Amino acid sequence: MHAESVYLFRHALLRDAAYQLQLPGARAQLHALAFAVIEELCGGRAPATKRDESGELTFEPHSTDSAAHELADHARFARTLGRQAGRRAEFESMLAAQVMYLPRAAAYAEERFQLELSTRLWKEHAELVSGAEQAASLRRAAVVLFRAGRTRFAEPLLERAVALFRGAGLPRREGVALGNLASVYQDIGRLEKATHCFVRALALHRRAGDRRR
Repeated sequence: MHAESVYLFRHALLRDAAYQLQLPGARAQLHALAFAVIEELCGGRAPATKRDESGELTFEPHSTDSAAHELADHARFARTLGRQAGRRAEFESMLAAQVMYLPRAAAYAEERFQLELSTRLWKEHAELVSGAEQAASLRRAAVVLFRAGRTRFAEPLLERAVALFRGAGLPRREGVALGNLASVYQDIGRLEKATHCFVRALALHRRAGDRRR
């Protein structure tokens, strides 16, 4: 038998049992190691995301994009297991990596029409950030839900996004979210609420000087 084959698991249950036998601190180290290896094999750390003038995230394509979901998961497990093992400081840097790779994974999934996965990843990202950044991810999750025909599930996410943008004092981005919410109301037949939101959105766009919107 080749040495490379000695440790191959014949069944997924054996693999999972071996994993569960590891202490949380050891598992955290394994996930951190897997994260580092995958990232290196995929060409190193992806560039930081940027926002355009309307506040939307923009991504410079990178070779890690196809593995972004896996990288975010390894970062999450390393951080949460490290915390369970009382080694929070050692693995807390994984939070920044998770926050960076989640929106990349969500956008990558959306481009490939994996809309359920994309929605889940945007919502997961929203749970890790706050303020306008949280609002932006909630709005993106809602837009994906709307594309998937799950309009009613988009409504509460957009209502939260509107409130967060308003609280952050970002009228242009609030107007965009209001326009999305108006489309949702229109789609489900709540025309009075749709009209109200469209009127409010138009007022915000005019105030921001956004002639296109």
